[in-house]
Amino acid sequence: MKLKKWIALILIATIVLGNTMNVTIVEGQTMDTKNVEKVKDIEVEKDTKENKEQIKDEDELNTEIQVKSEEEVELIEGTNQEEMISYENEVENGIEEYAQDKLETNVQGFKYTINSNKVTITGYIGESTIVTVPQYIEGCVVTSIGNSAFNNTGLTEVEIPSSVTSIGDYAFANCEELTKIVLNDGLKSLGQSFIANTGITELTIPKTVTEAKYALYSTQSLKKVVFSQGIKTIPAYAFDKYPSSSEPNSVEEVIIPDSVISIG
Repeated sequence: MKLKKWIALILIATIVLGNTMNVTIVEGQTMDTKNVEKVKDIEVEKDTKENKEQIKDEDELNTEIQVKSEEEVELIEGTNQEEMISYENEVENGIEEYAQDKLETNVQGFKYTINSNKVTITGYIGESTIVTVPQYIEGCVVTSIGNSAFNNTGLTEVEIPSSVTSIGDYAFANCEELTKIVLNDGLKSLGQSFIANTGITELTIPKTVTEAKYALYSTQSLKKVVFSQGIKTIPAYAFDKYPSSSEPNSVEEVIIPDSVISIG
């Protein structure tokens, strides 16, 4: 009888312990499931944070691109509408470099254009009154001074580099304080009245000049003209006045070297 009781007690204990273990196992599984859910929540939160940071980076990049675009617009500010339309059309045609070359630019007071890697000075807004025109700008050679480029500016002295082959009409006209201009070999063409109404009293013309029609017209202060040794032909109409003008020529002395073989 006692043996049966012990067996019954053992069976009851086994069942109770077994249930307890089962409960423990079930509770452990519940805890693991909760942990998994927590891990998923953390991962979702991390992904959300990364997405927000990515969106923020994209916004900053878009802002930077927008600012850059605005800066590019500022670079061509002041270009007239006709030039801008031409520029936009040429860019669309895939020749942006050529289009950009045609836009006028300003560096160190010199306004200029670049076309086919050649620079033309078109204006001057600098403060210095003693100026040396640069031989190169942006790695391109300066080959010409445009019409009226320095007209009515406050220059007192100017030197033109040997890279310049032509000076346009009225390029230095009405620069009343201008008393000295240095022209170098390499120059071929002088525009009409290029130093009209200036204070220049003496001018030396390089041996390379071949064209100078009406170049010395309306130069009230000019008294002496020297043609450099080596020049072979005195350019035609260099001292002539406009046919319709009655203004007398102010030049009193002309120096012609023995290298000259003809007068135009």
